[in-house]
Amino acid sequence: MGFLVPAFLGALVALALPLWLHLRRRNRRTPVRFPSLQFLRALPIQVTRRRRVADLPLLLLRALAVAAVVLAFARPVMRPGAGVTAGASARDVVLLVDRSLSMGTPGTWARTRDSARAVVASLAAGDRIAVVAFDDAVEVVAPLAPDRDAARRALDALAPRQRGTAMAGAVRAARALLEPAPGGAVGARREVVLVSDLQGTGARGVEGVSLPAAVTWRAIATGPAAVRNRWVGGVRTRRARPDGRSLLAVQARVRAMATPGREVARERLTATLLVNGRAAASAPVTLAAGADAAVAFPAVAVPEEPVLVQVALPPDDLPGDDTVRVVVPRDLAVPVTLLSAAPDEETAFLRQALAQVDGPRLRVERQTRLGAPPQDAAGPPPVVLAWDLFPDADAMAAWRAQGAGFVLLAGARVGARRGAGSPWPVAMQGMADRTADRGGHLAGWRAEHPLFAPFREVPQALGEPRAWRYPRLDAAPGAEVLARFDDGLPAIVREPAPTEAPEAETPGRGRAATNARYVVAIPLDATRGEWPLHPAFVPLVQQLAHEASGAAGGGDAHVTGARWRVPDGVPDPVVRAPGGALLRPGTVRDGVTGGGISLADAGVYQLFAGRAAGIPVQQLAVNVPEGESRLEALPPVAVQPGLDAGGERTASRDSAVRTPAAQDASPEAWERRQTGWRWLLLLAVLLLLGETVMATRGRRAVVQDVMLPRAPERRAAPPAA
Repeated sequence: MGFLVPAFLGALVALALPLWLHLRRRNRRTPVRFPSLQFLRALPIQVTRRRRVADLPLLLLRALAVAAVVLAFARPVMRPGAGVTAGASARDVVLLVDRSLSMGTPGTWARTRDSARAVVASLAAGDRIAVVAFDDAVEVVAPLAPDRDAARRALDALAPRQRGTAMAGAVRAARALLEPAPGGAVGARREVVLVSDLQGTGARGVEGVSLPAAVTWRAIATGPAAVRNRWVGGVRTRRARPDGRSLLAVQARVRAMATPGREVARERLTATLLVNGRAAASAPVTLAAGADAAVAFPAVAVPEEPVLVQVALPPDDLPGDDTVRVVVPRDLAVPVTLLSAAPDEETAFLRQALAQVDGPRLRVERQTRLGAPPQDAAGPPPVVLAWDLFPDADAMAAWRAQGAGFVLLAGARVGARRGAGSPWPVAMQGMADRTADRGGHLAGWRAEHPLFAPFREVPQALGEPRAWRYPRLDAAPGAEVLARFDDGLPAIVREPAPTEAPEAETPGRGRAATNARYVVAIPLDATRGEWPLHPAFVPLVQQLAHEASGAAGGGDAHVTGARWRVPDGVPDPVVRAPGGALLRPGTVRDGVTGGGISLADAGVYQLFAGRAAGIPVQQLAVNVPEGESRLEALPPVAVQPGLDAGGERTASRDSAVRTPAAQDASPEAWERRQTGWRWLLLLAVLLLLGETVMATRGRRAVVQDVMLPRAPERRAAPPAA
């Protein structure tokens, strides 16, 4: 027998209260006035039973009532202790250790290592343990075995890595280790212990992974109580050629987060711009509490070749994400094919907007029919702007195989073809006429999307232009609606590229092999709206072309955990990793799989031909996932996998989530299935009722007054004569 809340047993000192009341009771007499006392004889009154309990049965009844109430609040738990075989006491434990980037905050890894060692030390003879290390990948560093020394050696060899967090994969690995349980004791208890900072962004999907019903789940939080982190949320670059010089303008967005105890109302720091490894400029940044800040560096002279750009912040609690790297490609014009059968005056404003120089240059070519795609693999991917017509599906497939992006600028001709949407991510539902209510305007857009980057400082610019007539679009399942009109109809719809799946391999030139498709219902001519006459028209058109091509000015950058397929045509390729290690594609070792390179570390990967010397053929910038910089942690009870049918899950006070079986149920689970405290409360009520009846009937606890006769006074003998 045990108690769920044993601290309440301290209230048993209240048993002294009935005894104190019994001993403290005094007689109360009413004085009677009498005219004279000279004729009354003085008799002493002696009160008896004053220092003893007058009614012992009544006292015991009251004490039992108090004890029953105290025991009820202590929540008694009855657990069976007999009948457990020796084999059932053995345990199979899978220890999941988080080694992602967020574990590098001050003190976190030391607490994680100590907690993991404590789990190993708690094993008894016959117990088995497996150690699984995870970040965005899962590795079984110690198989399920009774060798505790091997588990300790595996823990000592672990260290945080510059990778993201994926707890769901680790839970799947634990399930795979525990399900067969080869060589384990019959009836062995199975347990999964997670040691992590419980970062919220890394715990996504854990609830969708189920564990068997008899497996105990326990999460140990090792993250810091208070932490502050700053990181660069995005870098945008733009080449310019004033007076024939090649200049590069860089803008970055700095973000910050802090847990309670580390908030700063306003912080000033300096961001540094490095070009090809050398400090080129710096700019001050002021971060307000809970807000992002934009930083713009002065334009710097750069060569025509690809340029490595880095934006660095001062070190903070998580140094691994203080630097962001991008590779700015050569200053090559983006090939744009304007596919239109309309008169020249209808597309005049669009052609003038494309001729402006803002970001990467655009080389515009007009066609009435989509021909063969360009074969220039070295330049930026081409983009096709289809003006109010559907391109041929076979021609589109050939262009998309070359990495081309497509933008359908829908108008009255396309809108009249009801239901015609494939292979576009929309279906047409006719035209919307807003001339009667003075036109419609954009009322909602995804400001975080790169398409609207030029308008982040002036978001009101997108909501001012009016549209008189535009197609009614119906977005297909899986398509992204980036902007809507004020009547709720989609204004810009995007279909993600197939290679944007998480497991996709990164192509050799560092961009998606097939870019996304966009459908734009915003009227870009002067007859159906006033957009061509508004200042937002030119930046929107140019940004559409850049985003569809994949050359929007953000530079080429990748994240750790991805794979990079080395481009064909490089003789005897060798890759130098950020740590200096040399990797040769084509061999299955050292992080190389087949013809691809596993991007394990943040930094710059350099590709050489033959040997790692001289000027690299290509450079690849790799950063940590931005989600890893968000250090908000979940409570342990919130990180819970699912359960197979028949399982039950209980959150206990020690941050454990258990699935009770007959031999390893938690005290909370046993107490919840019992009703002892209710019976104790009922007993207390009955005792108090009995005490009331006993105290009010009969002659109980009455102090008896006994009058004793006074001894006669002895008079002194008369003196002798």
